[in-house]
Amino acid sequence: MRTFLGSVLRLALIAIVVIPHVAEAAAGRIIGGADGGLGGHVRTFTSRSLSNTASFFAYTPSFTGGVRVAAGDINGDGAADIITGSGPGAAHVKAFSGRDNSELRSFLAYGPSFSGGVFVAAGDVNGDGLADIVTGTDAGAAPHVKVFDGRTGSELHSFFAYPATFNGGVSVAAGDINGDGTADIITGAGPGAGPHVKVFSGASGAEIRSFFAYDASFAGGVFVASGDINGDGSDDVITGSGAGARGHVKVFDGATGGLLHSFFAYAAGFNGGVRVASGDVDGDGRAEIVMSPGKGTTPQVQVFDARTTNEIANFLAYPPTFTNGVFIAAASVKGPKLEIRVDRANQEMIELQWPSACVCELEGNPDATDPRGWSVLEVRPVENGNRLGMLLPAVQKVRAFRLICDMEAVR
Repeated sequence: MRTFLGSVLRLALIAIVVIPHVAEAAAGRIIGGADGGLGGHVRTFTSRSLSNTASFFAYTPSFTGGVRVAAGDINGDGAADIITGSGPGAAHVKAFSGRDNSELRSFLAYGPSFSGGVFVAAGDVNGDGLADIVTGTDAGAAPHVKVFDGRTGSELHSFFAYPATFNGGVSVAAGDINGDGTADIITGAGPGAGPHVKVFSGASGAEIRSFFAYDASFAGGVFVASGDINGDGSDDVITGSGAGARGHVKVFDGATGGLLHSFFAYAAGFNGGVRVASGDVDGDGRAEIVMSPGKGTTPQVQVFDARTTNEIANFLAYPPTFTNGVFIAAASVKGPKLEIRVDRANQEMIELQWPSACVCELEGNPDATDPRGWSVLEVRPVENGNRLGMLLPAVQKVRAFRLICDMEAVR
């Protein structure tokens, strides 16, 4: 078993003094949902040590349809919440707090008459700063996609991603593909059609991209995810082939649609398909590619570096005897904040604050664009409750600050 290295251990929280603002860093969480056979069982794992931090049943333990998972902060508390969708036998969507796993939301996305299962995703579609919930029907109904407001639960979008006569299901993802600041809706056709991927504007619902991720003759379906893989500021489209072929993962540039990566997951001979997710799970500021297998092999989750597509971690989400498949999600959890503001009592001073419950060094740089200009500042901050703080002259040589924090030491 591999674990992440120092990039997660030491996270940089950068803030420029010219315009006081809040700087944040990220450390990831990986969320697994058991496909049929273990009830609606969900497990979460830390990004560095890969230890299991939560384990619960989203639905009754006797439910055999499995559970699909997504992650996003729907209640604005700074933690990525866990969104679940039940597999075949129901179409029940729930949301659980990323802090204490308490139930936040529970609803039937397509009414009580549809029980074919539901795929879920999360992203800020309406631009209010909170993640919204995206759903897609599994097999047995028209490929119906809906978006529900994360704050209120009200319906924001409702449309058919493919012809209404197609009933093979539709997988969903969310990411800002067109760079307008809001999440767009990404869909993948289920088994029975070609590996057809589409992107719809989150703002207007208009179709903005349509392509086949694999050979048009492949009818095993396609899973989708999204994340900024190439670091250009726009999210990219990630696909995983469905059952019937070796697990083939591809990444398409969000800005141009061009192919960025193409590689195979899991051993040759396994044809149960591959489910995909993406998130900054190692704290380097760029999304990694996370994948899990479909039915027919051990529940091994793999994480790949976005730049090289080299595997950087792997672990078993469930016991090796469980071979019914795993659904996967990746979440970036906000770390300690470095807050910089003008001092109220003296406008010629700036105040820096950060949590006292973390092990951090404060660094300064006269030029934030120079990666070699950072150096540790020998300072003695003053503790005030659960915060550390210090005052500095607003006009000084040092123009930028950052915290270098040991995330594993946060209490």
